[in-house]
Amino acid sequence: MPAEKTGHAPDINKENKEVEPKITVDFFFSAHGSPEDFDRLPAALKNADVYIPEQVGWTKKQEQIINQVSQGKTKLEIEPGSIQETEVSSLYNTKIPIFFVDIPKGHSLIKKIEDSIIKTQDATKKFYQGNFDKALEIEKKATMDMALAMKEREDFIADKLKKELGILTKKFPQLKNKPDIRVLIQLGMAHTTVYRKLKAELPFPKMTLGRDAFVFDTSREIIRRLIKNPQEIVDDGLYAKSMMENLVAGFFLHNVTNDTNKINWASRKLVAHLSTDQIRSFSKDMGDLSNVTTMLQSYEIRIKKLIRKLEKIGVKLPTTEEEIDKLLNIKHGFRQI
Repeated sequence: MPAEKTGHAPDINKENKEVEPKITVDFFFSAHGSPEDFDRLPAALKNADVYIPEQVGWTKKQEQIINQVSQGKTKLEIEPGSIQETEVSSLYNTKIPIFFVDIPKGHSLIKKIEDSIIKTQDATKKFYQGNFDKALEIEKKATMDMALAMKEREDFIADKLKKELGILTKKFPQLKNKPDIRVLIQLGMAHTTVYRKLKAELPFPKMTLGRDAFVFDTSREIIRRLIKNPQEIVDDGLYAKSMMENLVAGFFLHNVTNDTNKINWASRKLVAHLSTDQIRSFSKDMGDLSNVTTMLQSYEIRIKKLIRKLEKIGVKLPTTEEEIDKLLNIKHGFRQI
């Protein structure tokens, strides 16, 4: 009698014709900055038999509600023009079963992530107050903490996904008679590591991108590098540029465009020429704008002073989407890269 091959179903006799369906996993990666980042999700959902959205800190109640939406039994009031509106409206009445594999509410990793976010906010505050060296120290620690937490979270997602795929037809008996089941998992663009981690273990996994290419800001780039190699020594100048990019993007570019790629790309380009000493000096200038006398001035006046200080170090801010396109050498109303 020939040996049974590992990974193949045994021969089916006449009394037992039931075979397990073939399960294929599709990964959808996108940014979470604007509704445009989810433009391709509706098309991806049309090919899905099961959907797994990214959801940190999920609860069973949330899982039940999103399944009620999918079954057409309830509608959610979602902020118009939000990413969630695109996702929820695409799911409504599709009958697609949904579940989560992300870290649930109460998991110890959530506190680690929250603590690293608080540290990053503290670093930003110190930077704005003119205490550059302390800001740099905190930023480096916060970034490493976040990278370690993200690696642990991605390992959790990968392990949980594999376990759930093994019991998929028990979880959703209505899928048992389908010869092929397509599972769609949606994750942020920074988590492509999960795909690479599972690629060799899953049958014919496919990756779909919310855009043709992604532009990461420097802070996310550093985190991704540290996830791959926690021992890597990242230059202080890169952390300094990261803090400057966040200032430029947060104070100015988010008011000009909703395009995540454009914001990341433009902020990187605007501060790329700056040295660490220039950024340290600018941080001091920001601290001077936060003194008691200056704080009595209107917000508009302080912003104008900030813009002048940026121009002094060669950072000329675009004020319209057309100016951003010109900075990035984008032609014909470009929307995606």
